[in-house]
Amino acid sequence: MTKTTSQPKHAILFSDVARIQGAVANPLGGQIPKGNYVGRMQRAAAAPVAPKKAK
Repeated sequence: MTKTTSQPKHAILFSDVARIQGAVANPLGGQIPKGNYVGRMQRAAAAPVAPKKAK
């Protein structure tokens, strides 16, 4: 698995986190995944979105 340095085109929303958690939980029998991956997603979703600079 390789790491990527590209940024998402839009901010990660709480709904995105919930959708990804649900998709990961389905093969796990409904368990919500724990660990650094989910923590990073939740912190990214909670981070304030910087306004775009006008050109």
